[in-house]
Amino acid sequence: MRNLIGRAVLGALMAAIVMGAVAPAKAYSQAAQSPEKKEISDYKLTTDKLNKFEVAAKSYTKLANGNPALQASLNKDAQAAEQNTVANSVKSIEKHPELVSAIKSAGFTTTREYVVMTYALINTFSNVGMKRKGFIKQLPTSISVENAVFVDQNYDRVNGIVNMLTPKDEGDK
Repeated sequence: MRNLIGRAVLGALMAAIVMGAVAPAKAYSQAAQSPEKKEISDYKLTTDKLNKFEVAAKSYTKLANGNPALQASLNKDAQAAEQNTVANSVKSIEKHPELVSAIKSAGFTTTREYVVMTYALINTFSNVGMKRKGFIKQLPTSISVENAVFVDQNYDRVNGIVNMLTPKDEGDK
């Protein structure tokens, strides 16, 4: 496995997304009470932000994939975290100035915004994809209509970015 943290983060996100997609509406309103979940849900995706995100993600992926020590540190943080949260992700990234630099040189002012966008983009993309494929009939209320429309209109591009971020096993090459 090239990048365990990516697999762990995406796995946790996918589990949360799938569970969210089938949970009753009442659970969504309760979940929305979490400040981090509200921050993710309220984050507005735009073309400008997607452009910055793509640049940051390419740099981040290149750094992580080319540095086994960095990967090991990120993997250790992902395994040690009790929960996959924005705060834990930010804390893990900020231990590595080279990752912070890659994120900021792409145009993000904070690591937190990059992490929040990662959660918002992947959550929206996954749910829009499930709706497109007929796995769900409607999007969870935690997904903003504006973000769903944006991702749907940019689906192929977002799919390429998500595929770039998705760790591959050696047999997947």
